[in-house]
Amino acid sequence: FETAAHGRSPVAWLVVLPCPGYRIGQPSVKLSGYQQLRGYLHEGRRWLDRIAPLVTPSLRAAALLGSGRLARQQGDLAVAVERLSAGLALHRELRDEMEVAVALGNLGVVAYDQGNFVQAEKLHRESLLLREKVGDRWGIAATLTNLGEVARQRGDTTAAMRLQHEALMRFRELGDRVGSATALMNLGLMELTMSRYDAARPLLQESLALWMDIGEQVDIAECLEGLAVVAAGGGDGRRAAQLAGAATSVREAAGSLLSPADQQRLVPYLVQAHEALGPTVFAATWSEGRAWRLAEAVASAQGDV
Repeated sequence: FETAAHGRSPVAWLVVLPCPGYRIGQPSVKLSGYQQLRGYLHEGRRWLDRIAPLVTPSLRAAALLGSGRLARQQGDLAVAVERLSAGLALHRELRDEMEVAVALGNLGVVAYDQGNFVQAEKLHRESLLLREKVGDRWGIAATLTNLGEVARQRGDTTAAMRLQHEALMRFRELGDRVGSATALMNLGLMELTMSRYDAARPLLQESLALWMDIGEQVDIAECLEGLAVVAAGGGDGRRAAQLAGAATSVREAAGSLLSPADQQRLVPYLVQAHEALGPTVFAATWSEGRAWRLAEAVASAQGDV
């Protein structure tokens, strides 16, 4: 196998190693997770698609799920559905209830990105039943997080907050930083939908600090976007434009696009900042943030500058 440039380790060997915290037989979790954390989404998809026809059915199913997850991160939702559905079908044939639950959850996330919240809830609830059946504590917490986001989009704020707080409690009990960061981010974004900017800020800042420690580029960008909304909502159009520009740079480096749901949340506030600053100042300020190093963007988002 070829060796990646710029000091990266060869990625091919990851295909045959189990990921800590997951069962053997989930190599795509290792590879797709490696690529996601470092932002090499296209490379990860290329490797997974290359190996899928060459391995056993269980490994092929895992590779399909990994490829589908990375396609979703890149905004390629049609391909994501195709890969995830194929992986789901294989896992059903193999009668692997744990992996069926994983595939259903991933398809639920894509349905959410597509704005099909009824379908997203159906898929997540089916996933939750299987996770409860097999005793998957982490999976239960993750599914509660996803159901909380669906409830938020459907306007049931009470249910959404309850689900996210329960998920956060479960993730903290498990010592899971990724899950905790996700639940904190979702709680912060939920506060934004209610225009509670002062409540949203510390949640998003805590989530951002965790994502920085973990190294997950796409969620770093999402936290920066959320904090741009906080800034705009508080009347600081300049910082909103800077943070939005910085988030754009992070997403471009990771090869990730804003989902329709993210666009719906962010764009109205950028329009507000654009009107407050004027087109020339807004463009210059946005470009300034886009040119920031990541550490500068995070310092601004955390209020350190």
